[in-house]
Amino acid sequence: MKHYFEAKIYKIGINWAVDVPADITAQLKREKGYIRINCVFCDRAERSRNNKNVRNAENTFRHT
Repeated sequence: MKHYFEAKIYKIGINWAVDVPADITAQLKREKGYIRINCVFCDRAERSRNNKNVRNAENTFRHT
């Protein structure tokens, strides 16, 4: 199941975060494991596990 949204990135301590829309989180199922996120930062695709290039919390995040 794929969901698409745009959100502003902000930082909590050393972790980057976004607010996922409620209509998307309502569809999530409780399962063991993690949720894979693909994102676009400044029109450049990045994997969530490799976000070293993200330095500015004002970048736009698009979950795909």
